[in-house]
Amino acid sequence: RLYLNGGQVIDTDDFSQIGRIGVGMPWAMANGLEIMVGTKAGRLELSRYSASSLGFIDRIDTDCDLGAEQGGFADLDDMVASPVEGQWVFLGGNLLCAIDLLHPTEPPGTGLPGVEPEPLPIRNVQSVAVSLPGSAFDAEYDAIRNRLYVSVPSAGELVTIDGATHTVINREVLGNVPRGLDLSPDGSTLAILFHGNGNLGFKDLASGEIEFQNLTPTLGTTAG
Repeated sequence: RLYLNGGQVIDTDDFSQIGRIGVGMPWAMANGLEIMVGTKAGRLELSRYSASSLGFIDRIDTDCDLGAEQGGFADLDDMVASPVEGQWVFLGGNLLCAIDLLHPTEPPGTGLPGVEPEPLPIRNVQSVAVSLPGSAFDAEYDAIRNRLYVSVPSAGELVTIDGATHTVINREVLGNVPRGLDLSPDGSTLAILFHGNGNLGFKDLASGEIEFQNLTPTLGTTAG
């Protein structure tokens, strides 16, 4: 399945819409039983849905004010389950929030409830500037080939960077505003979601060929 921010739930066998959940940032739980959806209505709210029926289970209000640091305009950019059971991490604007759903009255820490978080590690790393044809939107690292794939929507390009030399080794003009990227677990295929024509592209990284699936009938829009 694909769970989309617009609430659509898509079957990847035929890319038909099989139902809807709430609008927001979705996360499929590893146990396969629930989908968590994060939304910002002033403060961050979490909604739980059944993965089998897609029915609403409950809503959890939080004290995470993602807009506090940016005049109330920050959106929820990302959410991820923490390695600590029951804890979740959310990113919005320049604010990072941690929430413990198992112990909601205790401050989240790095282990048991009430344990103070460990200080963030400070690491000095070497950085390299790479010239791109515009602003990058998303990137995926290919550990098998030691390459980085970067989407550049303004130029309609997929840029490939060599991880050893830090140089651009391929600029592929795809058009139609390529944005989201995702690498398959076996490293064979790069998925590309287009914001200009509602297509989902699957690039075979061995042959370089791309197959396209039109999601517009399902999405009801070309904005992937």
